[in-house]
Amino acid sequence: MPAAATRPTGKRSRRGRLSEGAPTKRTRKITDCIAESISLGLTDEEAAAIADIKAPTLSQWRRIPEFAEALKKATALRLRDRLLLINARVENWQAISWLVERQFPTRFSRPEIQISLSNTFNQTTNALTIVISKEEYEQIEAQAEESRAKVRELFQQYRPGALGNGNGDRDRDAAISESVREKFANYRPGGR
Repeated sequence: MPAAATRPTGKRSRRGRLSEGAPTKRTRKITDCIAESISLGLTDEEAAAIADIKAPTLSQWRRIPEFAEALKKATALRLRDRLLLINARVENWQAISWLVERQFPTRFSRPEIQISLSNTFNQTTNALTIVISKEEYEQIEAQAEESRAKVRELFQQYRPGALGNGNGDRDRDAAISESVREKFANYRPGGR
């Protein structure tokens, strides 16, 4: 009887042939090892190294629905267990809380500053989200409006009619350009 790796699987290859290609290294044991590593918070590269496979192989396996679901389930179960420990206020629950906050910053970090890092294939995208209060927003907008008003005024002096329908007197540009250049040279946003 042939070994399990050489036994025909009945699957067709891209070329339409039955049981063509090398046997997969993706076994239940390796899938569980990778799922556990990722649920603990390791990167794909680290999980692949522990499972003794290459990182591009893990990226390819992530496209297999059953494999991706196994990783999601393991991560969800680990998160649930950690949240239950935090809720029970077990000894040193703060350390567990710290882990959860670092592993899922967009969901569990403090709302003042949330940093979202997502790893899509081999491309890392960094996004910084800063959450501010309504009062801070209004203060920033008030400062910005002063600057916007000054810029509109200077632009109107430089290009009369340009803010309207664009039919202003453009011949006056030469006469006022020197005074406007002086104003722009000394202009500092926000009065700084």
